[in-house]
Amino acid sequence: IECIHGHFLPMKYLLLPEKRDVDFITWLRHPVERVISHYHFWKRNFDDKDVPPLHKRMVEEDWSIERFCLGPEVRNLYSQFLFGFPLEYFSFIGITEFYEDDFAFFTRHFLGSPSEPMRLNIGNATTTGRQLSELLVSEIGKFHAEDMDLYQRALRMRLSKRPM
Repeated sequence: IECIHGHFLPMKYLLLPEKRDVDFITWLRHPVERVISHYHFWKRNFDDKDVPPLHKRMVEEDWSIERFCLGPEVRNLYSQFLFGFPLEYFSFIGITEFYEDDFAFFTRHFLGSPSEPMRLNIGNATTTGRQLSELLVSEIGKFHAEDMDLYQRALRMRLSKRPM
């Protein structure tokens, strides 16, 4: 096995380095932008036969963006996914706001040669916080404080681990 990728809890592989040399890699997005994008993605991509119960509930109850972003169901998802798996265990954390630079660094250092980045699943301008009031964006950031702290730590690690 050369690579395992997808959306999963990394703690599942926490003991793997005891058996083989591995690099853990992830990408993070600003938590406010991430939860807003998540909302719009679920609104755009709904098939009531093939969605988890929360997604179905959100669409059927026609949640507002405020209800979704400030609801306990999706609060601090990064912190939930990374529970028990310290950021320091990652060999690389890409930040989507620096996608081109981080992708170039990643391909050079982990794949051995540069590669052209691809962009899939790109929303439109409505998937960003720019369409919301500053007050709501601030409220969402405070509500997802654990993820904001994680993200700030990842940004500091990014700067300390590689030359810019």
